[in-house]
Amino acid sequence: MELEDRRLEEILLLIPSMLIPKLKRLGVKTVADVLAIDPYEFARRWGIGGISVNLLIGIQEELKNSPRKFSEHIERETAKTLENVDRKQSRRGCTASPILIPESIDPDLPFFRNFVIFEEEYSRFSEEWGEQLARNHAIIRRRFGIHCQKMNLKQMGTYYGITRERVRQIKDRYLLRIRDMLTGKSLHRPLRQCPKEIVWQYLEFRQEVLQKKIILRSTLLAADLQTYRIPIPHLNLLMASIGYESKTYRGLEIYYDTTKFNHTTVADSISAVYTVLRDEVHPQEDISILEKVKKGYTHLSLRNEDILNILEELPDFEFVTAGDRKGYQLRFDKLPQVGLMGVRILRDVGKPMHHKDIVREINKRIAQSGDEYCVTASYVTFQLSVSKVAKAVAKSGKWVLIEWGKNTESLKNLMIQVLRSVGKEMSTEELHEGVRVYREDVRYCNVVTSLRSSSEVFVRLKSGKVQLAEWPIDKKDILPKPCRFVPEDDTEIMKLIIRIMRRHGRKYASRRWLREKLDAQGYHFSDSKFYSRITKYPIFEPVGGSRTDIRLVEDAESLISMQSPKEKTTYSYRICMKIDEILAENGGIARLNDVVKQLREEMNCTAGTVYKSISQSGFKKLEVDGKMMISTRNYKD
Repeated sequence: MELEDRRLEEILLLIPSMLIPKLKRLGVKTVADVLAIDPYEFARRWGIGGISVNLLIGIQEELKNSPRKFSEHIERETAKTLENVDRKQSRRGCTASPILIPESIDPDLPFFRNFVIFEEEYSRFSEEWGEQLARNHAIIRRRFGIHCQKMNLKQMGTYYGITRERVRQIKDRYLLRIRDMLTGKSLHRPLRQCPKEIVWQYLEFRQEVLQKKIILRSTLLAADLQTYRIPIPHLNLLMASIGYESKTYRGLEIYYDTTKFNHTTVADSISAVYTVLRDEVHPQEDISILEKVKKGYTHLSLRNEDILNILEELPDFEFVTAGDRKGYQLRFDKLPQVGLMGVRILRDVGKPMHHKDIVREINKRIAQSGDEYCVTASYVTFQLSVSKVAKAVAKSGKWVLIEWGKNTESLKNLMIQVLRSVGKEMSTEELHEGVRVYREDVRYCNVVTSLRSSSEVFVRLKSGKVQLAEWPIDKKDILPKPCRFVPEDDTEIMKLIIRIMRRHGRKYASRRWLREKLDAQGYHFSDSKFYSRITKYPIFEPVGGSRTDIRLVEDAESLISMQSPKEKTTYSYRICMKIDEILAENGGIARLNDVVKQLREEMNCTAGTVYKSISQSGFKKLEVDGKMMISTRNYKD
């Protein structure tokens, strides 16, 4: 037999003990598998240090360069084993040939079928070998429910008149005896042995099982489902002989390694991974999941391979690629809330969706998974609103993920990208339409706000268009920065609005259009303040269903000189009028503290109210000889 075809167990003594558990974890069975390992990929996946990597590289080089060393070792160990067997049999005086259980075996049959034959034959021999052995085997059968009703330790203790601890001891000892026979270690009882065919099948099956600390029953049954289906009690007995117990969790029948988990910690471990992935929008890598589990569940001693075992074995989790992210996530039909289903759909689509479209897609995916329930639009919108990761877009009925956001920085980069793709200046409306190609949730006011807050990047022109500050431009074409000065009398603004509308031949105009034209002249108003000021004069009439447009009445020029605002009696306005009187008495300039003190005495107002009125009304502040002064806007030094 070639060296590469040899089993790993035959050369274990020549492999460093540090590498043995890592190789078994990887599923190495033969020498050829050892040579096929990529050390650096193995180190990255399982988190192995540099010492282990160097040892593995050294073993691979020895197997390639000195194969005779390993072959001679295998021959010596084989001869030594045969000598030990002969010595033990001669010491006990065993001259009779051993009894094989079962007597004949078909190596072509699946292992599960051969194991059932072995258990039936062993039960028959137990009844013939003595009453005590027959009782012990009956306890095993009742514990696992083989051809009888399943009983727990307390029930069997009452049935046989012994304690439950004694029942447990009998069960453990009997499982150890079965394990010794199936692994070929029953040489101290030469009259009872298993055929070598079953031993090799059992060892191969055991090695595959031990690679995982948690394994599904359906996974074990999948290989032999077409040829033979082993009874569940026999499968439980087989797994118990390897050291695995069964448990039902979330409707899944699982087996867990009793050396790593117990009945409680196995459920806590799966629940921890489930909880971590439940609230995540994007797929998570196994390392990230392990860090979060260790942080939130300190009593669980889980390693990276345990997390991978849970993620790869249980069908509740799936490995996906979402955009530039790869990792594990909960299956769609396993999400506990409808809101999380809606978030998952938004993430997959990657753009805003109407809540009706979300409901339609949720019901479609639920039907594909085989469930028969449906969700309503009201329930979906409620769950999305409390999910803390999605939000509605104004009153459009569409929903977006909060992480997409409307932050100015990302919108600014998108506006820069649109301008560079066009290569020339654009109006605000054109820029808005260009941005909406990439993000439909961006509104016109978002673009305007971003332009005003990013004046170092964008330049607004007198023509009403926008360009990048990095492009060449004549300073005469740049629109001056908006001035928040508001004249004492609105007559100047009203006349300017009339001239703008006459110049463009308009009798109707929207508030947005008028504000843009006033911005070009150096006057800046918010939408609400602009509407409140222009409606004080009877020369304008609001029109339209939403009253967002205004109409210029006939003979507006004559009316503006005759009419005064309807009311100018606000508290802030009276303070500003008093400040004008004080400044007129002092030649257009006065000390700020003196003005505040005089207004507090005469109008019984607070200093904060005075400062707010001064800042909102366009008064000019300047420092003279270390003193803060206040003056009118037209004051000259």
